[in-house]
Amino acid sequence: MMYPFVFYGRIHMTSVSILHIGGDSEENFELAVNGDRQFIIPASGLVGCIRHYLESENKTAANSFFGDQDHIGRAYVYDAVLNQYSGLETRNGIEIDRKYGTAKKGKLYTRYYLAEGTKTCIEMKVYCRSREEFKNLFCKIADGIEAGGIAFGANRSNGAGCFKVDSAEYRILDLQKAEDLETYLADDPKWKGSSYTPVSASPSLNNTFVLEAEIPNGLLVKDGEKHRGINSMNIVRIVNGKEQAYIPGTTIKGLMKAQADRILKYYGWEPSLLASIFGSDPQGTPTKGHVFVSDVDITSACKRIYTRNKIDRLKGSGINGGLIMEEVLSTKEGKTISIAVRIDPYMEPELQRIARILVYLALRDLGAGYLSIGSGNNVGYGRLRGTKLSVGEQVCTFKYNEDQVSIDIPNGLKEELEQDINILRGGK
Repeated sequence: MMYPFVFYGRIHMTSVSILHIGGDSEENFELAVNGDRQFIIPASGLVGCIRHYLESENKTAANSFFGDQDHIGRAYVYDAVLNQYSGLETRNGIEIDRKYGTAKKGKLYTRYYLAEGTKTCIEMKVYCRSREEFKNLFCKIADGIEAGGIAFGANRSNGAGCFKVDSAEYRILDLQKAEDLETYLADDPKWKGSSYTPVSASPSLNNTFVLEAEIPNGLLVKDGEKHRGINSMNIVRIVNGKEQAYIPGTTIKGLMKAQADRILKYYGWEPSLLASIFGSDPQGTPTKGHVFVSDVDITSACKRIYTRNKIDRLKGSGINGGLIMEEVLSTKEGKTISIAVRIDPYMEPELQRIARILVYLALRDLGAGYLSIGSGNNVGYGRLRGTKLSVGEQVCTFKYNEDQVSIDIPNGLKEELEQDINILRGGK
């Protein structure tokens, strides 16, 4: 018997971010469903994400179990039914021209998401040569999900599709034994096995960043739609039928990437370094990004309608009768927004350190008001007033003295950042 052992694996998990698994319609980006109209992560999507993760360290083993053009796969993965979810969200977006990297005029789409807290289970069956052949890979899969190295669905680079592992278990049957063969033929879906506790990614390099900031003078991230009487409104998502204003993670990531590009050019690095950290641009060779930015909710916001003149872009002056009305959001007194950024902990160490200092500098400048978010930066929109910037468990504090801003950095973190920036200074 070529494969006398059968490995069964089961990973129960809960989403810690929004989740979109694409369905058949590309016009409104619906969610994938099975024949019973249940939301699912199709087996093909699960295998694609898992094998991509495993190939980084052991491509031969990944091909052996999941198959390639020269081998028939030995691993069978089943659709993961998303049968418990806390809410359904809809978000509008603007289509991007992939040739020019700009928004397509009038091209809006609606994408549906399952809210954070969605529960599901990955189940697999693998035929093996020995008891231990697939066990280590199964543990690595559970570790990857727990650490955020494996995410599923769309917008993964913006923090979507991440899960935490609730429990993982496995069992191994030896088909050469009559008892195990009988169990195998019975195919009981409620089997019990050995449990495995996944290992989280090491936090030693402080790869998580959170910027807490106020919006004192207003923010406008346009939704692209026309509204009666108001020219521009902030983009919103619909959560269980209620509107929630937010800043898309893509907007923050684009801003950070542009600032990182300026810094890398100053230090003489090649453009390929930017792509290897943030992902390729629309005209570049496809490259996976390693910086993940979550969408930012603007809760308890003050909403104001401002009126101003349209500007003649040729002459730089106001247009007679050209009034526009804009919806602008600000945070209420004492309230802040949280911008959360995570760096892939499985990057090559030196590249990881460069990514850390680039993210830190971009968030520092954003919190200090040197960078602006969204539209209307020429009239003061989109400037934040940072209160604190957390790097792992260490907290930096913004201080203000009239028009001057400074940031207090804990000594331990200051030493780490100095080491990172020294690597950055070694540009070519």
